[in-house]
Amino acid sequence: MEEKPYVLKLEADFSGGGDTCSFYYKDRSFWSRWTRIGPQHKMRFSMEHFCGCRFGLTVYSTREAGGSATFSEFVYRER
Repeated sequence: MEEKPYVLKLEADFSGGGDTCSFYYKDRSFWSRWTRIGPQHKMRFSMEHFCGCRFGLTVYSTREAGGSATFSEFVYRER
């Protein structure tokens, strides 16, 4: 099975107290368009323990700004 690289994107909207986020993916071709994954999510924040939403799949650059990361065996399951 041939693996195909995809680009993932998260859009968060904090305007007007909406606090929502949506996840998207696309392949790396020039003409590719973003496709939303699943529904829009309502983020919840609490100052009781200063907790909030967290997002995974990150890259942390240690030498210069920018970069990319490769993840294998990533599986998305809708709940």
